[in-house]
Amino acid sequence: MIASHSVMGQRPSEVVLLCNCHMPALIAAIRLWFEEIRTRWASDYARFAQHIVASGDCVLTFNYDVSLEPHLVSQGKWCLGDGYGFEMDGFENQSPVKMLKLHGSVNWRFPVGWNGRPWIDSTEIAFLGYSGRADPLFSGPIADTMRTMILPARCKQFFVDSSLGRLHDRFWDGLWLQAAEALRNSEEVMICGYSVPVFDERACDLLLHENYSASIDVCCGGDTERVVAQLRRAGRKAHAANDTHFDGWLNKRLGA
Repeated sequence: MIASHSVMGQRPSEVVLLCNCHMPALIAAIRLWFEEIRTRWASDYARFAQHIVASGDCVLTFNYDVSLEPHLVSQGKWCLGDGYGFEMDGFENQSPVKMLKLHGSVNWRFPVGWNGRPWIDSTEIAFLGYSGRADPLFSGPIADTMRTMILPARCKQFFVDSSLGRLHDRFWDGLWLQAAEALRNSEEVMICGYSVPVFDERACDLLLHENYSASIDVCCGGDTERVVAQLRRAGRKAHAANDTHFDGWLNKRLGA
């Protein structure tokens, strides 16, 4: 609806309301919801970080939440300095594990007109396990918080057109290129909780058509068999995991 109207001239009031009220409110609501759920102890994430994730692994995620990172930090397996796939000056780098958040993260911010890496607020940094530390770029509240999460809509746009030109495309492209490289170098891939919807074109292209040969375990609840079939049609060595839900798969993997 927004894209169908020219930026110039008078736009209908419902478009203005959508741009200036409903969309920012939705983004704020998503962030607040994730802030609520991350206060609960994520025991499965804690066990996953301690016993499953190993140095050299790469977590590719389409989720916005930050519940896994603190557990990886506590195990010495993730560093903020480069663990997100971009460099944060002043923080330890050479992260043993990379976490590439291909649809963005609730703790990332892009200031208006900024075309570099995301900024991270000190409270978010503290939650990750770096209490008393600060992002050297972050200088205060940021008005534009909408562009660091790719919303779960059918049309996903990994850039912003502005009066300064196209922004953020190089940032997103860089993350996706790293994800493709991680798949190409992988020996084992697990798809967990992601249904590989056809309208997620960039993700489908990555998972179905990227040049990698690793075998794939699929643990996607009721979508498991469909995802396995989808991957096999693309020539992948895919099969259902020993349990189709994360907690069950984790228990069996750990012999619990």
